[in-house]
Amino acid sequence: MQGWIKVNVLVFKTFIDILYPDLAEKLEWLLPVQDAMSDDELLRHVKQNHVDILCTSHYLWNHEALTSQLLRIKSRLMLRAVIAGGPSIDVNNNKDFFDQHPYIDYAVYGAGEQAFADIVSHLVLETPMIAFNTSNCGWKNPNTGLPIVADYKFVKMLETSPFVHNAELFGRMVADAKKKNVTVIPEWVPYTLTRGCPYACTFCDWNSGLGNKVSRRKNTYQQEIDLFQKLNLKNIYLSDANVGQYDEDVDMVEYFAEKNLKENAGFRISGNYSKLNKKNNLKIFNIMAESGLVQQTLNFSIQDINEEILHNIDRPDVGWDVHVAMADELREKYPHLIVKTQLICGLPGQTVESWRQTMQQIVAKNILPNWFVNEPLPASPAIYDPEYQRKWNFEYDKVTRIDLQANHYVGIVPKKCISFSQHDLVKMIILSGICEAVSLINLTMMQHFKLRIDTEFIIDNLLSSEGYSILCDNLYSNWINEQKFYLTQDFAGNTTTSCSCEVGFAGYSLLANETFILQIKNLLLENQKEQLSYLNSKKILLQYVLKIFTELA
Repeated sequence: MQGWIKVNVLVFKTFIDILYPDLAEKLEWLLPVQDAMSDDELLRHVKQNHVDILCTSHYLWNHEALTSQLLRIKSRLMLRAVIAGGPSIDVNNNKDFFDQHPYIDYAVYGAGEQAFADIVSHLVLETPMIAFNTSNCGWKNPNTGLPIVADYKFVKMLETSPFVHNAELFGRMVADAKKKNVTVIPEWVPYTLTRGCPYACTFCDWNSGLGNKVSRRKNTYQQEIDLFQKLNLKNIYLSDANVGQYDEDVDMVEYFAEKNLKENAGFRISGNYSKLNKKNNLKIFNIMAESGLVQQTLNFSIQDINEEILHNIDRPDVGWDVHVAMADELREKYPHLIVKTQLICGLPGQTVESWRQTMQQIVAKNILPNWFVNEPLPASPAIYDPEYQRKWNFEYDKVTRIDLQANHYVGIVPKKCISFSQHDLVKMIILSGICEAVSLINLTMMQHFKLRIDTEFIIDNLLSSEGYSILCDNLYSNWINEQKFYLTQDFAGNTTTSCSCEVGFAGYSLLANETFILQIKNLLLENQKEQLSYLNSKKILLQYVLKIFTELA
């Protein structure tokens, strides 16, 4: 994904340097490639840099493209081995993995440091690969051709900072990313102090869905933040599962803030915040707002406000009323900030009506609904637990999707479950885009003119409009006829290539459509009509919305 600096290599190198010094002396680590490459580019890169062990990281957005590329060119790469890892590697659950992916020699699932060290030691030092002596990986028996899959083990984080330990390599990675990044999305670095999550939400794959143990690297954040500042890294994503769960998280955010306030470091942070420790969350949000660590938005991760839905996905939370109270308190103190909620559309128990109530309640509280489609992660309980599958009767479909940079990729989405049909999910998705767009207009009007529009009245009218039916029919037709999970028509029914039903772009593309804006304008009070026309004609609306979307917080 463009704009991200992937740091997995730093974790693996630190593990081997510290625990396997003899092996470390035999290895040369190349600068990791952080962007997609054509077949010719990859072949040339491997040849010019004398690569003999190729490591690939597999995620929802690149797995299909990456495996297809390896299938095409593996025989021409002249490698000792391909090692594949990442959340989309399901060798532990898929008995046919190596038959489906013969171009992969070793597959790593879960936390990969120990498995990676054992595999590389086998390849370089010729130590034997024995399932009993390793973990979290699979390979084919060289004699029988049968797959061998080692058991899962939780791997604790090392106390040594992978950033500080590899400061020179990390610096080159940052410089390379800055040189290549030509998008409006700034470079973001995922920053982790804690591994794992004590909870077991069914849609999630923390710990690869295989346990709820947690480990933490302590007392390293000051050195790491100093290094980020030295490298002129400004955008840091706190990628722990529950930032704020530990008091040290508050201290860490305070150190970021101190850098901003005393040294003008210009840090911006975002993250996944604690599900239950809202006291620390509130401290963190206040620190962020007061120090410029967040410019425009604060993010609440709630998935749904319906308690029944939260129960269905085994998600612990404090309740919607607590989130509303926090949002009100923060906005009263920092009127320029927007509160966003992360939501998932397509969860078990959701219906068109329940989802409509959820979205409209959120918009009515002047909170921006930031929604995602439920994507079944290979290592999540929702996928590997047969009882869960039977209970909710989920069916999934492989479709072509569009990411935030308008690149096509293959993904898997729920086709139906016991509470919604395929057509219901389409309605929920278009409904989400409409509610998001109305919310964005409302928030823009409030920020610029202190005018609040009647969101419930407008949404009700839009959901009974011809435009809503056009978008639903278009998405449904694209899906069932061509496996395209995106829109090719706008609100007026005109053919377009600029629309997407992906998170963030559904609402944004509606706001770029004059027919949609005109329909909303007709539903406003007279003084509001004039103000919306001004915001739209001067491009203030879209500029403000783009500013919101380019900040991850």
